[in-house]
Amino acid sequence: MESLKVMEKFDGANFHLWKFKMRMMFYKHGLWKFVDGGATLPSEEVVTVDYNEKEMKVFTLLCEHLTNVQLAHIQYCDNVKSAWEALCGVHEVKTIGNRLFLRRRFITIKMQKGDDMLVHINRVKVSQP
Repeated sequence: MESLKVMEKFDGANFHLWKFKMRMMFYKHGLWKFVDGGATLPSEEVVTVDYNEKEMKVFTLLCEHLTNVQLAHIQYCDNVKSAWEALCGVHEVKTIGNRLFLRRRFITIKMQKGDDMLVHINRVKVSQP
């Protein structure tokens, strides 16, 4: 885990870029499943201890990439998934400007020549206001 500490700490500026970088780092090391809730708790007790340790390491890694001001938003979260959702809730505010931008992008989206229908549908889903 020591080699994962390569990014600057998030200080409140440019959340979307920081979020993307963190997500890519978690993907690279096979840890994203703990953040998005995809990791399932194993049934065996020995494996459960290992799962809990890994989940806490991911949570710790997330905390190490935040400044004190940002840590205040997640200090009462008990797992990495709830901490991630709390940060997104604070920094992905749905203002009228954001909604108008997303609506314009949604209305003007067109299927690219040569794109698969599934790719286009996923692009439209991401662009929904």
